[in-house]
Amino acid sequence: PVPAPPIVVDPVAPRPVAPPVFDPNAKAREKSKEQAKEDTAKVQAAIKAWEKAKAESKGNYSYKVSFTSWVGFGNETIIVVENNKITERRYKSFNRRRPVPAELPGGVAPPQPEGDSYLEKGAQLGKNKKGAPVKTLDELYQIALATAKKPLREFEHRYIRRDKQGLLVCCYIMAR
Repeated sequence: PVPAPPIVVDPVAPRPVAPPVFDPNAKAREKSKEQAKEDTAKVQAAIKAWEKAKAESKGNYSYKVSFTSWVGFGNETIIVVENNKITERRYKSFNRRRPVPAELPGGVAPPQPEGDSYLEKGAQLGKNKKGAPVKTLDELYQIALATAKKPLREFEHRYIRRDKQGLLVCCYIMAR
């Protein structure tokens, strides 16, 4: 047998290079990072406004979290904070029905809309599963800041809304 000739690599010839990888989401990812920076700045400005409002109220405030369906049912939770500590949580649900006459034929009273409610204080805070979580606005602002920093996927949109004082009304991510 005859040995195989040695393989010689031309030192001047260009080496094969892998083709560039096409990333269809590169532009969207870059835009998402820019959007996260803008949204983070909005939330940080709202945190400054909140710190000012909290100082003015001396840590005594309440806030409401509500939900209403387009068909008329919903709920609301009111959190009461005194000296920067949660002291009370009130919950109320409702189900609005179509208006009915004050009295049905035959002298029968119409059914009243259904609803559930409770009031929690002290050791009872957070015992009920229904309603908004027992959190101070400081805790909610930290959650909003984390939400603002999160890079979005191409099918997501972040909503941040502030009121006239610059306080956050909402901060969430939703699929488009």
